[in-house]
Amino acid sequence: MKAVVANSNQPGCLELGEVAEPVVDYNESLITVTGFSLNRGELRRAQSAPDGTQIGWDLVGVVKNAARDGSGPSEGNRVVGFSRRMCGWAQRVALPT
Repeated sequence: MKAVVANSNQPGCLELGEVAEPVVDYNESLITVTGFSLNRGELRRAQSAPDGTQIGWDLVGVVKNAARDGSGPSEGNRVVGFSRRMCGWAQRVALPT
């Protein structure tokens, strides 16, 4: 899947790259990301992160697969999320519910 990753050889230290699909735990929803915000903290992190590190905290999207434990929003619901794993600037992300 496509995601924004750190690359120290690129202007702004960012590039669009290929990463593995997220592994979804029983208490997580799989989100199809439709948008995200740029902020200073993420851009600064990209400058010091190892090449290939995914970037992004804040995101909005639609629930593709609801959490298997029944918690959280249902499939098709629009959501706003915060990824502590720094992987929000991607096509899909797994988030705890």
